[in-house]
Amino acid sequence: MADRDIERETMIRLDTLNDVVKTNWESKTKDEKQEFISKFIESVILTKDKNNELCIEKINFRKSYINNLMKFLDKGILDVSVPVEINGKEEFIIGSPNISNEQVQEYLDRLNEYYETKLYEIYENIDEETGNIIGEFIPKKDEKIIRILPITPTEIKTKSIINKEI
Repeated sequence: MADRDIERETMIRLDTLNDVVKTNWESKTKDEKQEFISKFIESVILTKDKNNELCIEKINFRKSYINNLMKFLDKGILDVSVPVEINGKEEFIIGSPNISNEQVQEYLDRLNEYYETKLYEIYENIDEETGNIIGEFIPKKDEKIIRILPITPTEIKTKSIINKEI
């Protein structure tokens, strides 16, 4: 997990992430692209907007793909995109399955070989109107949240964030 984050963060800092993905995609033939897409997608519904541009209305993923994702999620090896509000704007942060305090420390140690990282706890409050749990944390101006790590409940009852200076 740390190695993936280090590689992704390095590409983000160098502004090469999109170029790497785009170059990889463009190097594939039409048949390779179709084969790749067909492994995951059963069908797509496209519509045209008022400017006559195509918009994706609905994607139906293959059942086998969804089943594999669920297996990965159950085994705790699938990252998820977590919507968070930062400075009044919705952003998505990578979230992980529950891990132990020992695994968190190993993760931090590995990241700290490349970047200065800090661990912050999110304090949970309950919205009185909706009953929803709200995690509250405000990063400093020179920091950026790179991953949300729920820690195994038997070890600590609050979720934690990895936050690093940028």
